[in-house]
Amino acid sequence: MLREAAEELNLSPYTLRKYIVEDIDGLVPSKAVMFGKVQVYLYTKEDIERMRNVLVSREQVRPYDRKGRPSK
Repeated sequence: MLREAAEELNLSPYTLRKYIVEDIDGLVPSKAVMFGKVQVYLYTKEDIERMRNVLVSREQVRPYDRKGRPSK
């Protein structure tokens, strides 16, 4: 479930939910089911590994161009 996946990835559940809403490629779970009006996201171990790899590639630091604050 989302909370457990977030803990495995060292993210907050809010951040992981935000990535799902933004439909970031590689960070969307492979399965989601509806329980009444509540959508529940289900993750496999393969999903967690794929997401971990995507997050590592997104964390690469960009060079600082001395304009404003440095960004990731």
